Amino acid sequence: MNESRKSNSLEITAAWLVVLIPLSWGVYMSSRNAMKLFAAPVHAVSTARAFPGPAALK
Repeated sequence: MNESRKSNSLEITAAWLVVLIPLSWGVYMSSRNAMKLFAAPVHAVSTARAFPGPAALK
């Protein structure tokens, strides 16, 4: 009943990989999507170049 088992270092490494690979993928995808919040809108950049303002008309 009181049997103890020593963990194999290969088993521990495999268990951590099972946890860390999906976790790192999730962090990567979340950071990619978060960058969209801080990017300038595409239409604002193209509008500024298309209509330079009244100073360019002189």
